Amino acid sequence: MHLKETKLNETLLYDGMIMRVTKDQVQLEDGSLAYREIVHHSGGVSALPLTAEGMLTFVRQFRYPFQEALLEFPAGKLEKGEDPFDAAKRELLEETGGTSQKWHSLGEIYPTVAYDTEIIHLYLAEDTQFAKAKPDAGEFIDIERYSFDEAMSMLMRNEIRDAKTAVMLLKLSELKRSGKIRF
Repeated sequence: MHLKETKLNETLLYDGMIMRVTKDQVQLEDGSLAYREIVHHSGGVSALPLTAEGMLTFVRQFRYPFQEALLEFPAGKLEKGEDPFDAAKRELLEETGGTSQKWHSLGEIYPTVAYDTEIIHLYLAEDTQFAKAKPDAGEFIDIERYSFDEAMSMLMRNEIRDAKTAVMLLKLSELKRSGKIRF
C-alpha cells in the first residue's frame, strides 16, 4: 500500500450542474485515518488555434473566482459522455468561429491534483480558419491574436496565468523547436 490511500466511505456535500463535492474518509498507508474533500468534475477540453500565418488565437473572458478577465485558449467542459475531440471542435467553433482540418492531441493535464478530478484534454488546431463566433448564452468573449513570440513573452511576464494555456504554449514551443510543427 505504499503511496496509496484507501477510501472507506464517502459523504455527498454538494451536487451541482458542473461539479459534485464529496468528503471521503481514507485510510493512509500507515493505517491512520484522514479526510479528503474532492471536487468531482466531468472534465474539459482546450484548443490552441494556429493560423496558416503562424498567429495564435486567444479568448479573453471574465473569470468570476479571480474577478478579472483572463487570456486563454478556447476551452470548455465536457458534456456527459461527450468525446473530448468532438468537444474541442465544438468549443473552438463556438468561442472563435474557428474550424480546422488538421488536429493534433497535446495530451491531458490534471489542473488541480490535490482536490479535483478534472482532466483537461489539449489539442492543437493547425491552419485554423475563422468565421463568426457563436458563444453560448451568457458567454461574453473578446478574441485576440498574437504571434508565437508575443505569446511566449506574455507568458514569461505572467500576463498569461491560465494553467492549460501555459502548458499548451510550452508544448507548442517544444514542437516548434523540434521541427514537428512549422510556422
